[in-house]
Amino acid sequence: MPLICEAPPKRPANIEPRSIGELYRMFAELFLADNAEIVSRCGHRITVFKYHFFHLAGIQIGGEDERLFMFQEEAAIVSNLADFGKFNLKENGSRARHLPSALLTYREPDVVIEDHPSAEARWIYLKEYDGAPHPFSVAFVTDRPDEGGILVPTSSWKCDKYSAKKWLRDEGKKIYP
Repeated sequence: MPLICEAPPKRPANIEPRSIGELYRMFAELFLADNAEIVSRCGHRITVFKYHFFHLAGIQIGGEDERLFMFQEEAAIVSNLADFGKFNLKENGSRARHLPSALLTYREPDVVIEDHPSAEARWIYLKEYDGAPHPFSVAFVTDRPDEGGILVPTSSWKCDKYSAKKWLRDEGKKIYP
């Protein structure tokens, strides 16, 4: 039984990249097209930079969450079409495979919650999909007051109904719909 919407859509197909270079190309096609801006139906305009690849796809080096910089890593990423080289994917690659769902969640959220005390971002976007065991996607967006107030994506992942209910509790301000 759906939790947020009456007829949840089918989740977009996952991507299955064979290398870090192929994964980055897929990310760029999804997130850096259209002037690297996601226009959300909630009214937000989200700006995406190349370095969001690390967060949205869950990229690590040596299994550690160290800070990565695109100006240092981009050449190694785009030139490697054979494997993942020194890069690892968090959560067995779940976030990377989930990129098409993440984009749709940013574009067409079912619910947007502002200032949830458990979030590491200003807004939480939730979207319900038809399917189990993870019928929801969560996406975080935050603002950058020091950069003219632009909005940027910070992370996205699939979740189950129990986790979605956690985000829907009355702990933040529901701003959409």
